[in-house]
Amino acid sequence: MSDRVVIYAADQLSIFEEPLKNGPIKIDWSYFKRRSNPQNSLFHMWCSELAKQFKAAGEDCFPSGDAMTAGNMKEHLKHTFLGSKPVQKVDVQTGEITILHETRQSSKLAKPEMLHFLDQVREWAINAKLKVTIPFGSDYYEYLQDTGEAG
Repeated sequence: MSDRVVIYAADQLSIFEEPLKNGPIKIDWSYFKRRSNPQNSLFHMWCSELAKQFKAAGEDCFPSGDAMTAGNMKEHLKHTFLGSKPVQKVDVQTGEITILHETRQSSKLAKPEMLHFLDQVREWAINAKLKVTIPFGSDYYEYLQDTGEAG
């Protein structure tokens, strides 16, 4: 009987292919945990900060006509950096199936995926000459320290 454990984690399976070629591996289960509440709070704070900066610059709405609010900023950032996925919806009266494209939910992201998303939002903000706050001691600040990006 093999002491090797194969773990199936949705679309994450490919990360195990190379390490498993060398024998058993140790799994850090925190990798698979959903994004943290502090990560989510940071993203919401950034959405508010970004919307305020656009409004201060005289931009009261998005090109789509949506009002420049933290909630709309959140939706547009998720659309831009998380993309969408096809979802089938069934009309219960007619049985007709419609395929819609729904923006991916950040609540479904694993912690590392959320960090990547936050990185993308921060990089976009920097390139657009916008500022986002990274609270000292926050999860994201510690991540930036670990990667050598925080001072």
